[in-house]
Amino acid sequence: MSNKINYSKITDNSLSDEKSLIVSEIFRDAGLNEIQSNLALLLFLQYRQREISAINSFNSMGLENIDKEALKNYVFGRLKDSEDVISMILREFLKYLSKKNEFFKIYNKSKKWEDVYKEVYEGEEEEFIDVIEEVYKTTIKDVKHLKELTGLKSKELERDLKSAREYKYKRALEVVLSSGGKYKDLLNVNFDSYGLTDSEATNCLYRSIGYYYNFLDSRGFMLTTGLRQIAETIEAPYSLLIKAYKLHR
Repeated sequence: MSNKINYSKITDNSLSDEKSLIVSEIFRDAGLNEIQSNLALLLFLQYRQREISAINSFNSMGLENIDKEALKNYVFGRLKDSEDVISMILREFLKYLSKKNEFFKIYNKSKKWEDVYKEVYEGEEEEFIDVIEEVYKTTIKDVKHLKELTGLKSKELERDLKSAREYKYKRALEVVLSSGGKYKDLLNVNFDSYGLTDSEATNCLYRSIGYYYNFLDSRGFMLTTGLRQIAETIEAPYSLLIKAYKLHR
């Protein structure tokens, strides 16, 4: 990696050229060739996409011969002490990519979705749904559509699909926050397109704010900021910050 790039100055704002350069260099340093590095970069940028309709614009099959677990381990080792936005997002992305690769392997071996589904644990619903959408090159409309595609009959499928969409919606909100967006910008992320209700979207909003401002670590949080300061920063009602904070206690 070039010594000219200052990690600490990078945010998830629209420093897209510099951010892309950082991510590309990390992938190349991990052993990917130029084509593979560019595809990995496109997948990374897609992972950060806000719009649900953009999810399946391309897929990860061009990386099928890459040892994604080795790639993940390399990046985790290289960035283990880094707490900048790019490093944290990359670690999340590579966990996601590694799990998708695992699901693809299971499906390609048997061509049975039940074999994949029994390996899906809580927190992995997004990867599971994305693999199905990539295989069929479609966006799943609802649980009926999901059942038609996969032949699965589990009563948990509706919850799984909801969880997958919630992960994407919360990530979209976190992108807004890390880009310096305000409360009004958070409200502009259309939760309807993620198949969420108003109450579900509100809960995701509280959790995204809490995750971004680290409400779970009350010591670190209270030492560095306060709820009123956060409310002023994102121009949100103070009462909303109180509700978000209580949700994490």
